[in-house]
Amino acid sequence: MTNKHEKPDETMTLEPTAGVLPVENLKSLENWRAFFHQAVTIIVPVLVVMNVATQSQVTAWLPFLFAVVDNVLSVGSTADRLRRAIYAGIGVLQTGGLITVLFASVPQYIPIAGAVLAVGSAFMARFYTPTTTIVPVMKAE
Repeated sequence: MTNKHEKPDETMTLEPTAGVLPVENLKSLENWRAFFHQAVTIIVPVLVVMNVATQSQVTAWLPFLFAVVDNVLSVGSTADRLRRAIYAGIGVLQTGGLITVLFASVPQYIPIAGAVLAVGSAFMARFYTPTTTIVPVMKAE
């Protein structure tokens, strides 16, 4: 055990990394999960806009797939029962949206509503995902 009156090691400091979650900091499973949650908030709306513009079947179901995977990751990773229920409920809605888009002709508001749910869920999941944004840095002597 170290003495609390002992002089601290001054050769190493802790410094926050630049940005929200830099790619160089993807060294743990939590950081990768947080990165995926951040990516979903960008990928899903872009795919939905592409679907509205092109009416492509792939851009219709792909956002729902990302949203379902995002919620499955969230349900499996949270210890809070309320958030687990929220993620599961949104995941069920997203799965229903995916099945509907795959097997029926749907109005544009279904993928848009799915994107809103996906972005909201991903923001909440990212907020509660613990990450390591502080890294040890050796001081130059």
